[in-house]
Amino acid sequence: MKSYSMKIIILLIYIFSSVEIVNASTQEFKHTALLEANVDREETHLENLLSQARSGNLLSQYAVAGLYFKQHDYNNAAYWYNLAENNKVADVVLIDANFYYYAFKRAEVPFLVNQQGFPTRVIFSFLNVLNDIVLHHPNAMVIVVTDYYYPSSSKKAYEQALKNLEGIEDIQATSKRETSRHKQFPEYKANRVTTPKEIKISQYLLSKIIQAYGYPIIFVPQVEADDVIATLTNHAVADDYKVVIASIDKDFTQLVNDEVTMYDPKFGPKDAKRVKTIYGAYPDQMVDYLSLMGDKADNIPGIPGIEKEVVVQWLEKYQTMDVLLENTDFIQEDYAHELIQHASQLEMARTLITLNESIELNVPWEYLSQDKEKIKNIMAIYQQLELKKHLTYLKNRPYFQAENEAMVLAQNRLGWMYKNGKGIDKNNGLAEKWYKKSAKRGDSEAQYYLGQIYLEQNDQERGYFWIKKAAKNGHQEAKELLKSK
Repeated sequence: MKSYSMKIIILLIYIFSSVEIVNASTQEFKHTALLEANVDREETHLENLLSQARSGNLLSQYAVAGLYFKQHDYNNAAYWYNLAENNKVADVVLIDANFYYYAFKRAEVPFLVNQQGFPTRVIFSFLNVLNDIVLHHPNAMVIVVTDYYYPSSSKKAYEQALKNLEGIEDIQATSKRETSRHKQFPEYKANRVTTPKEIKISQYLLSKIIQAYGYPIIFVPQVEADDVIATLTNHAVADDYKVVIASIDKDFTQLVNDEVTMYDPKFGPKDAKRVKTIYGAYPDQMVDYLSLMGDKADNIPGIPGIEKEVVVQWLEKYQTMDVLLENTDFIQEDYAHELIQHASQLEMARTLITLNESIELNVPWEYLSQDKEKIKNIMAIYQQLELKKHLTYLKNRPYFQAENEAMVLAQNRLGWMYKNGKGIDKNNGLAEKWYKKSAKRGDSEAQYYLGQIYLEQNDQERGYFWIKKAAKNGHQEAKELLKSK
């Protein structure tokens, strides 16, 4: 598929996500969060922290490493920082918003409404997904990708709809409209129904909630969200990030590898091994598998009358669809006839199903850092919708922030230890790696030292890019360096 050059619409937002924590574990989480925040004054709690860290508590592992670092015990600090970083499931989580909007509408979920009769099922369920993601992927950079963008002109219509739903039709979304796939195959997704009212109003309101929290929402005109997710995944892996795609859309299975997994709260994680168990094909065979089977969800036809077991056997024996088509003389005659007759259709299906990983998106991760939250705005929305469960979740927000801050500090310190050979062998490549992770999260000290690394490599452009970022974020040495330049 072609690569498109277009203006990307990015809303810098930050959705709140949290987890339901029973009283006992809340106190434990609070205790470790406070320890990390007061690491200078809490050295007497090392044994208690070590016990929690050994049991796998991520924040405790960061806190233990921090205590050792403060004591200049760099060997133990490096051990626990590396252990905590390696225990992370993901650096980046990409949420397929469109999938969840419609999944909750189709699912057998009670039709929830508030006292005014406003539908809250999709909103409530979507927020539950986000809460679960934070629980299983702490500290990950979460990005929401959608096919719909609601301009500010929809505000009046939304406020009317919030009262009596009569204004829903007036809420106009900017959608992806016709994509390259529609041009190639006009019947592509022709089986999709018009967006139901409940989803339409929920999409708009969720975009406002997301905006209030500060997670990025990405919408690209005339490009499907699936291709945007594929491209972001490709960029993230190239930047040495572990990626989780929050969706169970089988199209994403083609992206799964050692660095990329799929996740859904209901079905759990999906790695390459699980893809093989479910479909009988490996991730790098999934495009051929779906081309042969067809994809009803997208209205893409497959080989008429073909069964899954037959397709799995073919892929086990021939590995790819191309090799299969070269060996039709050796398979059952009626199947061979269908394959030959539908060869051009199979090629078209493969093109439609293959995700484009090279959309021209100028979205450096450092520009997707979190904005300041507007908790009061979120609370007002939750109160209006009577989302009592999610109002309760807001109280736990500081503890998740503490964990995120501990991670950024850990990455900065790992960069310093590798740069100076403290507790671990000196390694400029790994120093650059860890400084970069912390710098992209907005840490001014990491930005300054990353810039210094690039300047030492005579890479003036990247060096001063990060020095300027550090200075803008208040780093004094960076400011002085720019003044003397």
